Parts: sequence; structure tokens; C-alpha cells
Amino acid sequence: MNSEEIFFAGLDWRRSSYCTNRTCVEVALVADTVRVRNSEDRSEVLCISPPAWRAFIAGAKNGEFDIDQMR
Repeated sequence: MNSEEIFFAGLDWRRSSYCTNRTCVEVALVADTVRVRNSEDRSEVLCISPPAWRAFIAGAKNGEFDIDQMR
């Protein structure tokens, strides 16, 4: 395990309450960034600014990423 993996392992990761299996999105807040990873493959972590995360969540709630809207 490298130093980055050790750092990410120590974070307070949260899963969606809708997660019913092992393949879920996990999110952790660290200082001024939101960290996002796949619970099944934790080797890659996205670092997102809080304003960008809020915009993404608002878009998801508004249906902007629904498959029917993307066609």
C-alpha cells in the first residue's frame, strides 16, 4: 500500500443509503475537496471542488443525467 492509498483508507467514506450491494459510490470530504471512489475498486479517487460537486448533485436531482435525456 502506497502513501496515497494509506491516506485514502483513513478517510470517513460514506455510501448512499440507496446502495444495496457492494458496487456503490463512496464520498469523503477532505478540507476543500470532495473525494469520490467506487467501493469495489478503491484504487482510483476523484478529487472534486465543493461547488462542482454541488452542481453535479443538483443536475442529478434535476434529471440532467438520465439516460433518456442523453439520447
